[in-house]
Amino acid sequence: GAQGLSNETEAASQDSSSSLNELARRLKEDHTEEVEAGAENADQPTKEDPSAEPQVSPETLRHVKDNLQRRLLKLKKKRKRQ
Repeated sequence: GAQGLSNETEAASQDSSSSLNELARRLKEDHTEEVEAGAENADQPTKEDPSAEPQVSPETLRHVKDNLQRRLLKLKKKRKRQ
């Protein structure tokens, strides 16, 4: 019984995650353009260095954080399946 249940949830989550992926892709494209435009003037273009992008708004950070958390959850689910 549990097997069929997990399959249903899988299908449902795939449905919503595809639109989420589309949204995340658009967000990423927009963000990449911003980063590329800013990287030309930046002294330290490395993404790991937080001081390289002091102009990031809290809202952007929240978006990024949400996306990362979603991605992590997906990865964890994939790992369990194997």
